[in-house]
Amino acid sequence: SILDLGLSEGTKDAILVVGDGDFSYSRALMTSLNPRNLVTTSFDTFQELKEKYAHVEEILNDLKAWKEKKEKEDEEEERIKIMHGIDARRLEDTFQKNTFHRIVFMFPQSPPRKHARNQIQHHRALLSDFLVSARKVLSEDGGAIMISLLQGQGGTTVENNPRGHSNSWYLNLAAANASLLISDVQKVDREKLHLLGYVSRGYMNGAREFLVGGDPPKDDDESNMMSNKGKKNNNKKKKRKKKQQKEGWMHTILIPDGKTRGLDSPEWYYDNSFWNDNQQHTAANYTFDEEKFKATILEV
Repeated sequence: SILDLGLSEGTKDAILVVGDGDFSYSRALMTSLNPRNLVTTSFDTFQELKEKYAHVEEILNDLKAWKEKKEKEDEEEERIKIMHGIDARRLEDTFQKNTFHRIVFMFPQSPPRKHARNQIQHHRALLSDFLVSARKVLSEDGGAIMISLLQGQGGTTVENNPRGHSNSWYLNLAAANASLLISDVQKVDREKLHLLGYVSRGYMNGAREFLVGGDPPKDDDESNMMSNKGKKNNNKKKKRKKKQQKEGWMHTILIPDGKTRGLDSPEWYYDNSFWNDNQQHTAANYTFDEEKFKATILEV
């Protein structure tokens, strides 16, 4: 599961958590797994985190207190390392080759860009770049990458109501391009995560949560009922929440070993445009000829 990563409690295997937002996942993992070698990182700097998440210092203090307590008990050098400003697309710039047995990315998303079209392309690029980089620092001795995505984003056949290839984040292709394969997909146990204080932050690059699996709403319904304007705002919020209530799915990604089968076979799709430079062929008199088209393709 996402709270044990397929490892035993108190494991000494090196674990890397990237892009952890407010670090609430690392705190949940710390409580659940009690790892002895955890590196947890954020893309934001510490100052950016404080401006974005009002409670982040409290979570970081919890992590530091746990670290000091465990290191004092076991006299170990370092149980947990907290780092800021780490780009998940350039992990090899910070970490040595084949270092980590587990690398975790919880609900990654590319920061929204103002007035940008095809935002989904940026999400796909993030996953692709991350997997290429993670492959370089992943242990070849049983190493695994865990990526949690919202329902349908991964595009696998296991997820409920897949979006379809054209509307997914192409995780299968991203894994294949990094010489990796998806070996398993499991539903995220949101209840256990929430009991341990995890909140899926980062919606629209802010402190709002994704409402994974239909998390309980947290808005001021009573105050919104005080006026017609408030009712309209409340209805909008409810519509937004309904749209966001999706299951979370954990995708386990491995280095091919010649034995483990991939969950889905990768499929590549290419969009092609052809221009006819014959001036006589206008929209009014041109008729598409499939046989000529096939012949042209074979010539190329």
